[in-house]
Amino acid sequence: MDNSELSFTLNWTEVAVVWTTERFGKWPIGRIRLLPEISGSDKWEWTINLPLPLPPSCRGCTASLSEAETAFKRAWNQFLPTIAESNLRDAFDTHREAVRRAQRLQQKNPAL
Repeated sequence: MDNSELSFTLNWTEVAVVWTTERFGKWPIGRIRLLPEISGSDKWEWTINLPLPLPPSCRGCTASLSEAETAFKRAWNQFLPTIAESNLRDAFDTHREAVRRAQRLQQKNPAL
């Protein structure tokens, strides 16, 4: 794979994770979100989210946002080499088509 970068953007209690690469561009690949008051303290759930079969190691829960970001990066760096480039391209094509379909439905019925 070419040079790539993960970026984390916090929006209230949720973090969007975007992967930027020379070959594929920018893609949302997961999220981190706050799960308030589970077992008496806040927990941060992180999930790699691609339209592909994902192993259990692609999700987890930590005590802090920084731990969640670290765990996400580790899981992504372990998972990425296991994906064939053609499968990754197909996943991004599926995502792109789902976004287009949702936009068309929204245009037909703005109440959605």
